[in-house]
Amino acid sequence: MEAPMNYALRLLKIKNYYIKEIYDKLSKKYNPQQVHSTIKKLIISDYINDKKLVKLKIEYFITVKKYSRKYIRNYFESKCISLNLVDYYLEGYKEYVFINNKKQIINNLKEKGKKDVYIKDYLIRKGYDEQ
Repeated sequence: MEAPMNYALRLLKIKNYYIKEIYDKLSKKYNPQQVHSTIKKLIISDYINDKKLVKLKIEYFITVKKYSRKYIRNYFESKCISLNLVDYYLEGYKEYVFINNKKQIINNLKEKGKKDVYIKDYLIRKGYDEQ
């Protein structure tokens, strides 16, 4: 049987995981003592770091995906990430950033000839209120 640390590192080679996600994956194959020991080592070695990952993910969601504050909070809540941590990083983004993103989305969709109903639905999927 593969050692828990090797398994965790193999997983982390493919993508970054939050502590909770790694915990869940390891818990399926190993006993709680092995899981806690492995996670502790991963944190100490900085292989998993929720703070860094949350910050990067928020940056990506806002600048590239143009999601709303509400969508971002819901996403992290579904991943069982502390909303205090999420709010801490979201504080760095003023409300006008989200307003500008919403305007950009609307303008881009109008340029593509999308109807108002589509634009409204798209904005809702991104977590914004209606136009």
